[in-house]
Amino acid sequence: MYINRRTFSTRIGRGEDAVSILKTGAKRLGWKPIYRILTSHFGTFGEVQLELEFETLADYEQFWADFDAAPETAGIMAQWLETVQEGGTNELWEVA
Repeated sequence: MYINRRTFSTRIGRGEDAVSILKTGAKRLGWKPIYRILTSHFGTFGEVQLELEFETLADYEQFWADFDAAPETAGIMAQWLETVQEGGTNELWEVA
């Protein structure tokens, strides 16, 4: 099993908007993997993490290929980029 963890720093006052866009986008695109949206309580302020679980690397690759190909993605990403700062991390972890 693999976990794809993506970490984003939101623009000041836009953390709730970022969470809303992730939740709405997941519904609109019919995300099948188990996912979690995490927000910072202590530590770095304005940080949002998205974790997605995949059984195989092929599932991971197919999910992101489908995401990129979906017609809704462009609109979701336009909204998303208004809420986050440049940078962040994209990690892929294998569950031991």
